[in-house]
Amino acid sequence: MKLIWLLVPMSLSLIVVLPLPADSVKSAVTINANSCSVFDGNGGFTEATSAHNVVTSNGNGLLSCKGQVTPSATGKTVQFNGSTDMTCGMISNGVAMSTADWKETVSSSGEMILSCYFRK
Repeated sequence: MKLIWLLVPMSLSLIVVLPLPADSVKSAVTINANSCSVFDGNGGFTEATSAHNVVTSNGNGLLSCKGQVTPSATGKTVQFNGSTDMTCGMISNGVAMSTADWKETVSSSGEMILSCYFRK
């Protein structure tokens, strides 16, 4: 399986998500970040302008990225997902995590959303 990180910005590589103590009343940790690497509408790499991670106390996680990217030359909405041999990755608790459970949609106008699901 070819491994390509969709999330590679240095600003996120410095973020550490710490596990919650057993007696904590918080059920999740949310981290807002500046950007993440995504596909544009033609399959080229670019940066999204909004990203956040949510990691629950049981270790499951969600990475979401949104932004305006170059739309597809076809003028139609396009989708990319984990069936392409590529994985989506993030760093949680100092550990790099990757998943093939992801989906990115780029609308005909270039609005993009990426969702990556991490399960323990």
